[in-house]
This record gives sequence, C-alpha cells and structure tokens, in this order.
Amino acid sequence: MDYRPLGSTGLEVSSLGLGTAQIGLRYGADPVEPPAAAESIRLLRRAAELGINYFDTAPAYGDIEPLVGEALEPIRPRPVIGTKLNICDKDGPFTGDDLRNRMSESVDGSLRKLRIECIDLLQIHSAPSPFVTDELLAVMDELSSSGKVLHWGATTYGEEPPLEALTAGGRFRTVQIAYSLLDRTLERRVIPRLHEEGVGLILRSMFLQGALSPVWTKLPEKLQDLRGACSKVADVAQQMGVPMSELALRYAAFQPRPAVAVFGTISIDEIDSNVAVVEAGPLPDDVIETLNAITLEDESQLNPGTWGHLD
Repeated sequence: MDYRPLGSTGLEVSSLGLGTAQIGLRYGADPVEPPAAAESIRLLRRAAELGINYFDTAPAYGDIEPLVGEALEPIRPRPVIGTKLNICDKDGPFTGDDLRNRMSESVDGSLRKLRIECIDLLQIHSAPSPFVTDELLAVMDELSSSGKVLHWGATTYGEEPPLEALTAGGRFRTVQIAYSLLDRTLERRVIPRLHEEGVGLILRSMFLQGALSPVWTKLPEKLQDLRGACSKVADVAQQMGVPMSELALRYAAFQPRPAVAVFGTISIDEIDSNVAVVEAGPLPDDVIETLNAITLEDESQLNPGTWGHLD
C-alpha cells in the first residue's frame, strides 16, 4: 500500500481509504442492507490488516461510529479516523448557543463512540455555502484548544464551499470532494488551489455511486448523456480486459496530486480486490488520455442527488 501526506496535517495516510456509509445504512445508487455488527467489525479489521489506515465515518451514517471504535481500538499503530459533524438542519445553519452546544455534543458523542481521546480529523459535514462564520471558527478553536480535535476539514459539494474553506485562516486542513474519471469538474479551479494552499485532498464517489460499474445500465433515459459516457468507459474497460471499477479506482487513486481515495463496501472480497487493484499502479498514459476525452455536455447529470431511485 502506498502512503502519502494528508496535506500539511503531518498525518500519513494510505492511498485508499475506507468509507463507512454503506456499513451503517442503505446508501448509494443501488443500496443494500448493511451487514450485521460482527461482520462489520471483521470487514473494518480486514481493511486495516491490508494496510488501509484512513477510515471515514460520521454520526449521520447510522450506528457506525461504535463499530469503528470497537474494530480499530486494538490496532497499532492506530489508524487515522476522520469523522464529521453537522452544523445545519432543515432550516439552515445553527447559530449562537445552539451552534456551540450542538458541536460540543457531537464531538463528545464521537469521542465516546470511537473510543478515542482526540479526533484526528473532524469534518464539517456537507458544508453549505456560505458556511465560514466568526461563530463557527470560534467554536472550532475552542474544541481544538480543549484537545478534543486535532485537525479540521470539510466535506463539500460543488466549487464554492471548498474555495470558501480557504478563507478560514488555514483552519481547514482537509477538504473532501466528489471526484471520478467522469466527474473532473473540480480540476479547473478547486483542486489546484487546494494543493497550492497545502490542503489535504480526500476524494469520494470515485465510482460515481455505482455508475462506473455494471449499474450504469440501470440509469434511466433522462440520464442519457451520463449513460453514453458510461458506455464509452465500459468499452475502454473491455478493450483492456478489466472491470469498469478497476479503471475508476486506478484513475482516482493516482490522480496527479496526492490524495486519499475513499471507497465504500460491505464486502471483504471487494476490499481485497480494491487493494490488489491499487497495488497494480496507475493506468497507462494512453488509457488515461482516452478516458480524459470522455466528457458530458450536461454536467448536472454527474450529481447523484438528481438521479432518483434506480430500479
């Protein structure tokens, strides 16, 4: 397993990270029931055994934090855990004492469930735009000074929130973004800026929530542009004699700027397979060139939030 610095945090993370949303709840374009607790713990420990040392979780992912805590507690050196907290509800961002109390309660709950004394990386979950306020930064500073949070990050959608994170005086040491061989929109403005500022990149959705797999055939006709692009990727995979998912994984894991590419699964076999795929190294230059030529006219179709249920 390749290890690389997570921006300027001082943390060394594996090129592959394990996301835990699917372990905690029904998630993705083709959702299935999460595994039982014992199987979840076995899966998490298998990932660590194979060298994955970044685990991405959240209180919003069902009852997953206690399982992550139980699974990883005995492992040495201890893996890096990135969890999250919400600063919004359906009415918008919290403010005042409500913001402080909710953030403090979320942190204390994550510490207890994860069985740790300090959170390696605490990410503002689905950061809205705008989200950087003096109130938020003050509470973040308090939690850092208390020794409960080592580093702060943000999970984001679109261009504005990750760029806004750069306005917070260096407090946000990582930014998590959606990135795949089809969704390269953030390469234009966002990724170069984050890299220049020493912000660690965490890549999610490298399989585009299953679209970069045989699931693409389930995409409805309203996503015709996306279906066409996926069909072209499938043709490239067939010519190489590899699964579409291998193209997607190797493309994201070896994008030009160091990052940790997070995948989710409920299958130990998939963990074994994904680690083996990454150990095969980057894709050949000519394949990357071919994949880079596949684009969508309607980039809004890259947002799984617009897809609806896939039958």
